[in-house]
Amino acid sequence: MKKLLSALISGLMVLSLTACGSSSSTAAAASGAASSTGSATAQSFDTIIEATKTASNIDPLNMNQSGKNFLWEVYEMLFDLDGFGGDMYGVLADSSKGEYKGYDHEAGTPEYTVYLYQNIKDSAGNAITASDVVFSYNTMKDSGYAHGWNTLASVDAVDDYTVKFTFTRELTKVGELSAYWARCFVFSQKAYEASASKFASDAVGTGPYVLKSYTAGSGITLEKNPNYWQTDTTAIHTQHQANIENIQYKFIDEDATNVVGLQTGDVDIVEEVATKSITDFQDGGAYADTYDVYQHANNLTDMALANVSSDSVCNDINMRLALFYAIDPVGVVNYMDTNSVKSVYALGNANFPDYDSGWEKEDNYETLSSDARAAKVKEYLDKAGYNGQKIKILCLNEEHYKNLSQVVGSMLNAAGIQTADVQAVDNSTYQTLLADSTDWDLDVCGWAANDFIVNCWDHIFSVGSTGKTGTFIDQNDQLITLLNTARETATHTQENVDAVHEYYISQAYGMGLCQSIVNVVYNSKKITKLVFTDKSMILPGACTYTN
Repeated sequence: MKKLLSALISGLMVLSLTACGSSSSTAAAASGAASSTGSATAQSFDTIIEATKTASNIDPLNMNQSGKNFLWEVYEMLFDLDGFGGDMYGVLADSSKGEYKGYDHEAGTPEYTVYLYQNIKDSAGNAITASDVVFSYNTMKDSGYAHGWNTLASVDAVDDYTVKFTFTRELTKVGELSAYWARCFVFSQKAYEASASKFASDAVGTGPYVLKSYTAGSGITLEKNPNYWQTDTTAIHTQHQANIENIQYKFIDEDATNVVGLQTGDVDIVEEVATKSITDFQDGGAYADTYDVYQHANNLTDMALANVSSDSVCNDINMRLALFYAIDPVGVVNYMDTNSVKSVYALGNANFPDYDSGWEKEDNYETLSSDARAAKVKEYLDKAGYNGQKIKILCLNEEHYKNLSQVVGSMLNAAGIQTADVQAVDNSTYQTLLADSTDWDLDVCGWAANDFIVNCWDHIFSVGSTGKTGTFIDQNDQLITLLNTARETATHTQENVDAVHEYYISQAYGMGLCQSIVNVVYNSKKITKLVFTDKSMILPGACTYTN
């Protein structure tokens, strides 16, 4: 019988699975998804087609932009993570060297030494040495896309295959090393400087796939790298396999178009199908003999963050409390569809191991019942002396965030708080507006981390060069002290994590809105196993096939 697999995934590992009509074996559960019948007829094919959101360019420095999943097939990093919350393992770093499987570090010092494989070459035949690693890191740091890299002092080549990283202090916080070593693609300086677009429209990497074509607004085609540098098959991690000859990414932003593509067989994988659209691909559906649906709770948490600068009405804590009591999380989930999103009770969700389920029972604006909210809104509006100022809501120009912003605005208006028209803008404009404290009051956005909720909070509240966070909280605020303590490996206790949560709630710095349920629809006649990155993105090359 056709399976609908529903799970909370951790990259390659599945924490729990349910199957309609039959039980899952351990092997099927660990794979993330399996052929529903186990008897799909083998067929010959050499290309897998995935629908993805449109990427405005293919710049590997801007890796977090929508539509950039393909980067993990073309480029590689020093280290990678074995799924969400998984262990760090060497990729370009030679795990057979160093005390820590690819690197050395003397306790108490800010220096870390990484050892490279000596046979690394990119798809153009350029040897990758320590100087290329230095160039890649300096280019990434200068790009403005390296969020949270404030402690990186320098990267230096010791010799051709040894790189020394020097930080402003020893990295003692949970997940700190991976934030540097598993968040920067390494590429050849020669290839980068030879690129007229600086890799915005072409690509040369060390990965198991190479760029065959890129058509702006249309899609990307990759082909297996015939000269992949890592010839020791025992050293190739599952995530870096090349199990299909060609991967084609089609840029499709509309759900209806994705559904038609699945129905006609024009695409094999869609990572985000709206819940309302998956019926035909589930057990008993018209296309259930060809497709499976795999569901997981997104690691990303949607939230509203307040601008606390003196330029915003949200500078007043009473106004912030009024806003967050006016936003009813139950109503948000109902409006967005209870089958598509689920409730959250923090700036983060239960995917993280340091999430505390006790937060769900506290008495605050994240948990208050719907019928008790109006009195709280009035109380805090009166304290704030609100006189009709319009709240400016900012979000990315994506359907999900536009819808979320509209429902937030509607709730504020219903509570007597006036709002301006939602500013839904492209990523570049969004970053520009965020940096100006006069341009917004509420930022409706999504944040995640690949390991712990404290690192999700660090992304949200990281202090920039101005000495303030992205929401203009001063670096001397108690929040920063509490967060730094909770992130230290030695003091990463539930008590200290709880203290951070309690404090930002008491100051009304932000509010969790919901967590999306991601529906992956894939061709089970072709695909027998899905493989994910630590960001819970599918790696088509690493999936296994019926061929």
